Amino acid sequence: MFKYLFGFLILAALAAALTVPSREAAEAELRKHALAALEAQEPDGRDLASAVLLAACKSEPDTCYDILRPAIDTSYEDRRLYAVIRLKGFDQSATCLGAFTRFFCRKDG
Repeated sequence: MFKYLFGFLILAALAAALTVPSREAAEAELRKHALAALEAQEPDGRDLASAVLLAACKSEPDTCYDILRPAIDTSYEDRRLYAVIRLKGFDQSATCLGAFTRFFCRKDG
């Protein structure tokens, strides 16, 4: 019984090690979520300048992301079986774990 459990754990660890998301995959995931958040954003009607900026960003989302990306501080740490990605910017922060080609994130604070 323990022999099978041990074998399963070894196979699971090997699968995790072979499917740790790369730094490039983390960057692509960040881009995807940032563009989705931008698309979902609605003008609040209080600030005309913000509404115009939001409209400009929605019309050219890739350019907007390229302008906003340097304001997001990221760190990537490969821990062999999984990766840890920390994000901080725009008064928000999050920590993500990457394993089995997926990311699992939670907001900090």
